[in-house]
Amino acid sequence: MHFALDAGHGQSSKTAGVYDPGAMLQGHEEHKLAVGIVDDLEAALVALGHRVYRPTGLFTTRDDKAKAAGVDFYLSIHFNGGPGTGSEAFVNRTSATPQAKAFAADVSARLAKIMGIPDRGLKYADWAVLSANKNDALVEVCFPADVKKYLANKDAVTLAILNALLKANGLPEVASLEGGTDMYWLIIAIFGSEADASGFAKWCAANGIASQTSGAACIAHGNDEKSRAAEAEAERRSGVCPWGRVYTTQDSYKHFSRRAPYVVPEAVVTSDEGRVTELENALEEIDKHAHRIIDIVDGEVS
Repeated sequence: MHFALDAGHGQSSKTAGVYDPGAMLQGHEEHKLAVGIVDDLEAALVALGHRVYRPTGLFTTRDDKAKAAGVDFYLSIHFNGGPGTGSEAFVNRTSATPQAKAFAADVSARLAKIMGIPDRGLKYADWAVLSANKNDALVEVCFPADVKKYLANKDAVTLAILNALLKANGLPEVASLEGGTDMYWLIIAIFGSEADASGFAKWCAANGIASQTSGAACIAHGNDEKSRAAEAEAERRSGVCPWGRVYTTQDSYKHFSRRAPYVVPEAVVTSDEGRVTELENALEEIDKHAHRIIDIVDGEVS
């Protein structure tokens, strides 16, 4: 699935380029707290094979940008300011779907239970951030009076938001932020042509596996079970070409999901039958590149 994750505030709702920290919660900026949650949610969703879009710019335009990107669910993370206590979640007053309403009620209850604060429940609003997508929701994690309880339960709070999001979209819940698997795989497959690489990418998309192509190469990445299937399919497809190759590496999902964009060495991208020697030498380059870009710790390419 395709999720939009928005860390509330960060930029003024009226003036481009003007920083907006949001509310202050006992010395903590709302936006920075929200970014921490969104970073971990993105990491977990990517590890589970989903796509994540993070809209930026004026706060009032992010929902529209997410709609243009074709997301299935838009989630904005916030923290309340001012007096009060408890967790709550908002949906659009007139256009909210049953799915969005169920998520909002569920996530508020989960957060309240974890932090031991009141469940303020499902709320309605007409904000711009809740107006464009078929499934829009905004979570107010807690108030300033509750922030110490949030900080003491950060991972549990993020996991609760993740599982409420998965449940609302008909997906199985997970036991940890690592998506129920200890390892995350990166597969670099080299094919005979760009068309072959594109064909493998389409197979990955049909099977819920994240991937991207670069010339005659395709990179697939995801959790252990899905990536093993992708590796086998890549081996089958690349095997019809004399210079086809499949390289794999694995590590804790957090090192992969917080990555810079993947880049494949030029010797792989422009591969053809006349460059078999370069392809044989490319393994070492891939290894060096993966360590530099993806920050693999004690990873190996085999």
